[in-house]
Parts: sequence; C-alpha cells; structure tokens
Amino acid sequence: MNTNVQKSTDFEELLDGMTPNGKYDYLRIILTKNGNHTIPQEYLMITKHGFSKVKLLAVDYLKDSIRMDFQCTSTGMVKSIYLDVEDRDFKFLLVDWDDIRKMVLDENLNKSDDDLLEFEF
Repeated sequence: MNTNVQKSTDFEELLDGMTPNGKYDYLRIILTKNGNHTIPQEYLMITKHGFSKVKLLAVDYLKDSIRMDFQCTSTGMVKSIYLDVEDRDFKFLLVDWDDIRKMVLDENLNKSDDDLLEFEF
C-alpha cells in the first residue's frame, strides 16, 4: 500500500495558502500596485531566459494545476501555461504593464533639461 499519496489541493486551500508566508506564497507571481485584477490584462512577463509583453487572457484551476492563457502582444500567438501548485521552482513573474507605463511617464515628467550627468575623472 502506497502511503505517499498526496491529497489534492482544493481551490479555497490554494487561495488561503497564497497569502504572504502561506503554504503557496511562491505562487504569487503577479506584481501590481494599482490593484487592477481584471482579465484580460497586459503584463511584462519575466522568465529565466528573457522578457516579453503579454496579455493574460484566462486563469483556471484544474486539480493541482493553475492554467494561464497568454497572448504575445507582438505576434498574437496564444499559449497555455500550466503551473503545478506543489512545484516551487521559478517559472515566471508578471509585472502589471500599466504600473510600468506609469513609472516611465512619472520619470520622464520629473526630468528636466538641466539634469546633466556629471562624471568625475
């Protein structure tokens, strides 16, 4: 008899565990300052191999896996990514595109032509 059978994680347990320092806190892969969690939403996706602007089209939970459907904004190609809720390895990080846009705009508005770089030789 196999005593290592792992019980399936239900959706409520998954959500409860995604709090800071919770059992599944490593699954908090979406970073946003504006609190906008509507779908579809655009993000900068950062992986081990690079980054790209994507649109998150759908999120679903299917028996211990989170399925996320993404569309590449430059090619239009749609791809589903499955995350095993027990896998702690880094897969990707999503940063809200509106937050990035706002930071860049704020940075450009705060710069003046008098801001010259000074180099000490």
